[in-house]
Amino acid sequence: MAQEIVDSLYDANKRTGLEIAQYFRDMEKVIKEMRRVLTVGGRTCIVIGNTTRHDIKIKCAEVFTEMLKDNKFKVEQIWKRGVGLNSKYLPTIRDVNTGKFTSLDNKNSKQVYPEEYILIGRKLR
Repeated sequence: MAQEIVDSLYDANKRTGLEIAQYFRDMEKVIKEMRRVLTVGGRTCIVIGNTTRHDIKIKCAEVFTEMLKDNKFKVEQIWKRGVGLNSKYLPTIRDVNTGKFTSLDNKNSKQVYPEEYILIGRKLR
């Protein structure tokens, strides 16, 4: 799934495609490090939001779920919860032209993180 997202983004905007590809590679390293430091049966938690860039859905929760499974984690639970527009902890508004986080006062703004996912994984063998 990650490669499909990257390919679609690359076709829409080369720079964004390269940035997301690097982000996914970096997160793969994080998951590998979690695997290295956890004992068998140890748990990890990832909190992530899906987003959209250049009208392409970036399904980070699904990609990270695949990464966990590929790295010998059992995904025990996935919770989905809404993120309000006034969240103090997670910027949820982007400028549709620049992709930078902004506020609702910006006429080009769009909510990009309407929900977040909490992934719980347990290290196998």
